[in-house]
Amino acid sequence: MKPETASWVEIAEDDYRTIRITMNSRPPIYRSSCYHAQQCAEKYLKAFLYEHSINFARTHDLPGLLALCQAMDVACQMLTNQIVLLDPLVSMFRYPDPRAKAVRATRNDAQRAYQAATEVRAFIRAKLGI
Repeated sequence: MKPETASWVEIAEDDYRTIRITMNSRPPIYRSSCYHAQQCAEKYLKAFLYEHSINFARTHDLPGLLALCQAMDVACQMLTNQIVLLDPLVSMFRYPDPRAKAVRATRNDAQRAYQAATEVRAFIRAKLGI
């Protein structure tokens, strides 16, 4: 594995650990759990792309990153449902929206995001041989 790829993985792992910390804190911080789940998946996709020398824009666009991954390895399409669930979480609970009622992340939101991030993490780690 390239050293830069390992750096992406290390930061993704920090996000992954943060999900569990925020879900288990008292009181739980579900909005942060959701955000870090999205971030974990994003960084794992970028690690995969970096390892395969595929250029990518500085972006939070998970579907766009996944499309680049699929161009390298069609098996990455298996992550589509997880990416669709995680993609809006980068901002959904992160910023207030003055046009809508306050949206709060729930335990269910956090658990679903954690599961999706776990699946993306396991898939990419296997592809990277770790």
